[in-house]
Amino acid sequence: MAGTNFRNKSAFAFLQDVRKKFRERYSDEEILKARDYDMSAGFSEIYKNLIVTVCFIYRIHTTVPNTKTTKIYS
Repeated sequence: MAGTNFRNKSAFAFLQDVRKKFRERYSDEEILKARDYDMSAGFSEIYKNLIVTVCFIYRIHTTVPNTKTTKIYS
């Protein structure tokens, strides 16, 4: 996922955001009791939205020089 132009800091911020959203969605007890793929359906839409956001921001910053946008993952 982290290409040469996608800084490690941005990749780490993305993963932290995924973790935060996951923890907001599921309690510690649900996480401990979950079996393989139990949470996939419930979290997939949240994860998809995070990926789309990152791809959109990454594309803006790599295709439009000197773009002044709010950086979520920087």
